[in-house]
Amino acid sequence: MKKLIELVAYKHQIDLKRGEAKYMDSEWLLNAIVDEVQEVKKEIHPNNVEHLEDELSDILWGWLVIVEKLKDEGYVTSHEAILERALKKYEERILPLKGDERDNAIWKEVKDRQKEELEKERDMRAFKEEVREFYEPYYRAGDEAHLINHADDVCDLALKINQSYDNKLVILASYLHDLFNAKNRAIHNDLAYEYVLKAEDKFLKQLNPEELKEVAHAVLQHRASFKGGFYSPLCEIISSADRGLPDLDRVIKRSMKFNKGKAQDVYEHIKDKYGSKGYAKYPEVYQKLFKKELAEFKRLADEITVQRVLEICEEDE
Repeated sequence: MKKLIELVAYKHQIDLKRGEAKYMDSEWLLNAIVDEVQEVKKEIHPNNVEHLEDELSDILWGWLVIVEKLKDEGYVTSHEAILERALKKYEERILPLKGDERDNAIWKEVKDRQKEELEKERDMRAFKEEVREFYEPYYRAGDEAHLINHADDVCDLALKINQSYDNKLVILASYLHDLFNAKNRAIHNDLAYEYVLKAEDKFLKQLNPEELKEVAHAVLQHRASFKGGFYSPLCEIISSADRGLPDLDRVIKRSMKFNKGKAQDVYEHIKDKYGSKGYAKYPEVYQKLFKKELAEFKRLADEITVQRVLEICEEDE
């Protein structure tokens, strides 16, 4: 599936370059899938495995193509997100079934609950977009590794990690955590902590005193160099999300932006921060979620060379 998604992304770029109108038209793409369904119907008969599987693959390809287009236009996030949504949705609907007369009621109950959850999710997305728009100006003067897209990534991962907190607090802490990075990198977390406690904006003024403390400590304690116990699980969530996924290539490319293309500096930074003896601390929840990936990440960091840093950065050029 990963290779198919990569292939369809390449095709989409070719379609954009060529500029054929039909490949830019969602309705045409959907009708193409309908046509493929009709082709499948024709091929459903004995002793026809090859042709039937071939036609079924066309339906899958058509789905990948239209999702890629909708993703490019900002209507959906990714193929993977839709697959994850499908898995969650149908696990919840199918696994409780008993295979008897109770199934219709079970299906309806789960479906109704899922509809309510979708409405809550949509409201939360709207809140996230409002928060992002409000705090985005603070990130404009930041270095390339700490622009608003970094806060986006932290927020997305934090929401996935979160199991118990109000998502609104997770969203606020995510977009507040690097609010003053451009102003003073060395103490940006302290500045954000003070800002939150003073409740100087419309979002923070809506929080009660304990919620303010939790968000304030989450931005204060998010840095990899933080030592000590977390004030609350929210702090652990934000700190974990700020580490990002344990993908050394991603970290190196981001570090290269921060260090303005100086491979030697990036090499030293990776060894000093992310190696097995590095100073970066990983919250317990992060270690549990990414146990195998983190071990491999540290191994690769230990083995990194300046030449490998250059090779990784050249891959996207």
